[in-house]
Amino acid sequence: MQRLVAALEALGFSVWLDRARLAPGDRWRDAIRHAIRDGDLFIACFSHAYAQRDRTHMNEELTLAIEELRSRPTSRAWFIPVIVAGGDVPDRLISPGESLRDLQWVNLDENWDDGLARIAYIAIQKRLATLRTTEGSPGEASGHSRAAGGVIPILAKRDTPEEASLAPPTLRLLYTLQAGKSYWRYITHQELRIHLMVLNDSPTAAVAPYLRIQVPSSFAIGPLGITSLESNAPLQLIPEAVQPPAAVIVGKPDFVIHPHTSFQVLEVTSLIRANVNVPECEIRFKAACSNSATQEGAVRIFDFEIAGILKRPIHPYETV
Repeated sequence: MQRLVAALEALGFSVWLDRARLAPGDRWRDAIRHAIRDGDLFIACFSHAYAQRDRTHMNEELTLAIEELRSRPTSRAWFIPVIVAGGDVPDRLISPGESLRDLQWVNLDENWDDGLARIAYIAIQKRLATLRTTEGSPGEASGHSRAAGGVIPILAKRDTPEEASLAPPTLRLLYTLQAGKSYWRYITHQELRIHLMVLNDSPTAAVAPYLRIQVPSSFAIGPLGITSLESNAPLQLIPEAVQPPAAVIVGKPDFVIHPHTSFQVLEVTSLIRANVNVPECEIRFKAACSNSATQEGAVRIFDFEIAGILKRPIHPYETV
């Protein structure tokens, strides 16, 4: 299950896992209920070890999720059963004549890459639907946006209060995509704009953050939000004279990212000509702050995501 969490977070999704989000003294039932209700998706991982337990808090959380599922439209996927480590989907009732086994599940034991891609695709579609509702319809002057960053609760064993002690801050990278236009050699071309956000995904404040970003050679990096090239800015952007392009963001010593807070820091852009394939983009990053160790990771934006934003085929000679 930890592998699935890490893979989804690397794709830019925010995953709500009770063992990581609950702090000592939290009313865990209320917190889990809110996470289940507000999540774009609910992922329940069923392993062989789960099936062998006579008693587990996971059953109580599963009951809350099934109650939420009953209140949602049957035409929209929300509850995703996932098989891991030799498990099986239990035959728990959703309603008379229907059980969890009637939902299409994902078997990560059979094909990890295919299963992860299927989960990610559903999550992207959910975020796209949310953005269409909250940010307007495609075709507005601001461009069409898609975010990979929705909260996805994943059902797991709940830690004891002793195990849920405060951890050092964890900085994660989220993104949204926008389509724009750019002019080169008197011709209008499509431009992909990736807005990067930093999320402090922990109950501890992050002090004096440091972030290094490296992007593919066909992309460029620029400041966004409160990030600036000025030396007196709260977050200073320092470009590096290297290929592929890279840049460093340095926060002032008194700059703080509060717990579970995110904000925009960078814009990554690429001019995409009509006669070339739509590229993928892997953004590698290192993040640290004065009260935590260095964390490394990567966010991979797939070509089908970018093609969807640009409303064009991946290969230039395909039909849409």
